[in-house]
Amino acid sequence: MSKRDTILTCAEKLILRDGSGGLTLDRIALEAKVSKGGLLYHFPTKEDLVSALVDRTIKYFDRDKAHFKSMLGNGPGTNTLAYALASLKGPWARQVGLMPHGFEFVATILAAFAMNPKLVIPLQEACSRWQRELDEDGISPTTAAIVRLAVDGLWFNESLGLSDFTTERRDEIIAGLKQLCMPGTQDTANIAPYEGSLAS
Repeated sequence: MSKRDTILTCAEKLILRDGSGGLTLDRIALEAKVSKGGLLYHFPTKEDLVSALVDRTIKYFDRDKAHFKSMLGNGPGTNTLAYALASLKGPWARQVGLMPHGFEFVATILAAFAMNPKLVIPLQEACSRWQRELDEDGISPTTAAIVRLAVDGLWFNESLGLSDFTTERRDEIIAGLKQLCMPGTQDTANIAPYEGSLAS
């Protein structure tokens, strides 16, 4: 992992542990085991760092989504199912020592809103792009929207520790979402996760 990514990951962990109010450049440098000058080389301001967190979140989610889409092909419903799988089974955050697209995403958003709501604009634009892809996925746009809302709801509940679904029940829910996206298709449980490098 690059030094830049290490700093961002340490910043996410700091937000998770101490809240966005505890996010200072001095504490980030200490957490990342870099000098203050080394931190400022990559991120001259705290706003630059939080903006980079938002951009990285979008980049890695897009990468996971593209991976699942490549495994599913180009048929109707594949964009919607790729969105669901990236949200609920995306591997990038596990690779950097965090939960898959869970708390680290919430931490990033909280930090961005706390610092400057304009920092969330790239994420809002990404969400609009993801929704357009679902609307044009060859299945009912309403069905695609229902799948996305169900996925986002499950993800949000798990991210905040509010879900008490067993692993088996969660798998059943994901299987139900798969059938909404691509009725009658074979199970996609064996789709391999992305295992590539996180280097920027």
